[in-house]
Parts: sequence; C-alpha cells; structure tokens
Amino acid sequence: MNARTPAAPVIVCSFAIFILSGMDAAMKTLVIAVGVYNVVLWRSMLATVVSGTVWFSGSWAWPQRSVLKLHVLRSVLIAIILLTFFWGLARLPLADAIGLSFIAPLLALILAAILLGERIGRPAIWASLAGMVGVAFILGGQFELVEYSQEVMHGTIAVLLSTLFYAFSLILGRKQAQLAKPTEIMFFQSLLLTIFFLLPAPWLAVSLAKEHWLALVGVTALSLSGQFLMSWSYARAE
Repeated sequence: MNARTPAAPVIVCSFAIFILSGMDAAMKTLVIAVGVYNVVLWRSMLATVVSGTVWFSGSWAWPQRSVLKLHVLRSVLIAIILLTFFWGLARLPLADAIGLSFIAPLLALILAAILLGERIGRPAIWASLAGMVGVAFILGGQFELVEYSQEVMHGTIAVLLSTLFYAFSLILGRKQAQLAKPTEIMFFQSLLLTIFFLLPAPWLAVSLAKEHWLALVGVTALSLSGQFLMSWSYARAE
C-alpha cells in the first residue's frame, strides 16, 4: 500500500457497501410490511442497545463539544436520508433505486474538493461520470414509458433527494472518522436517531409483529457492521 492509494481501506469500504446493499434488500421487505417510519424507529432503538453495549464495555470517553455537534449534524442528515431513501425504495425496483444513488459519488467528489481540500484524481472523476450516465439511462427508461405511475415518479424524486443528503453525509463521515472511533460514531448516531424518531412516536409508532423481529435483527446487524467498516475506512483514506 502507498499513502495515496491505500488498498486495505478501499477493500474494506467496498465490503461495507456490499453489506449495506444486502441491508437495503432486507429493508425493502420490512418497509413494505410495516412502513418506513416504524422500521427506522425500531431499528434505531435496537442499534442503540447493541452499539451502546459495545461502546460502554470498551475504553470510552464522552466526546468533546465540537465532535458532539458533528454527531448531531450527521445524525440529522442520516434521519432525512433513511426516511426519503427507504420511502422511495418501497416504490421502485431495488436495482433502479440503487442505480439512482450512483449520483452521490460525483457530488461527494465535488464536496470533498471544496470542503476537505482533497485532490480528486482523474480515475475517480471518470468513474463518477460513468455512474451519472447510468443514472441518466435509468431515468430515461422510466420516464419514456407511456404509462409510468405517479408512485414511481414520487419514489424517484425521494431517492434522488436522499442521494443529495447522502453525498454531504459522506463528507461529514470522513470528518467524524478522523475525530472519533467507529464504536463511538455507531452509538451516538443510533442514539440520536432514536431520539429524533421517538418525537412523533405517540402518533405514528406501532409494535412489530413477531414474524418481523428476526428480519429487524438482521438489518440492524448489517447496518452496524457496514457503518463500522465504513468509519474504519474513512479514518484511513480520502
């Protein structure tokens, strides 16, 4: 490995994306069954218990105020991303929803150059532009149909909106990883998401049926694993 193109963080981050893609597929089933709000609420609560147990069992220390502000800001973005992406995912084929999210790397490259001062190499730029071409093909394939449903249009808009926020969250994730351990990031994100989602709980929350709990445990495990690996990677590479 050399300093400019470290192989290990890239490989680990790729594996994290593989894990999170599996989570997306499982989440779609849950969202269709019980709705996006209740899935993200119960997943956040379960993730808080698991990540909190891991964090408090290690050598933990309360984060500084500046780091805590970063945790809060990114958690707000993640809350918006979860609601918009999984709401759209329930209305689109999985491949289309994931494909539309390919716009995020190009936006993240631009933001990384502006906000982090990182130098963006030509291969990364060409790869991101290729992703943008893929997004254009997906959109063209959807909207050239004579009879596309309003749900498909709304789902597409929701996924694209989530992608805009996701690109910015990647930049904050890079900053987080340089200031905090992955276990701390996992715990505070889960805790803050739980707090956010509990606010409308008296009006929107419902208990999950027994048959959904195994799937919820699965998506929570995949979510935390992917988050841990991505945070580890972001601390070691641009």
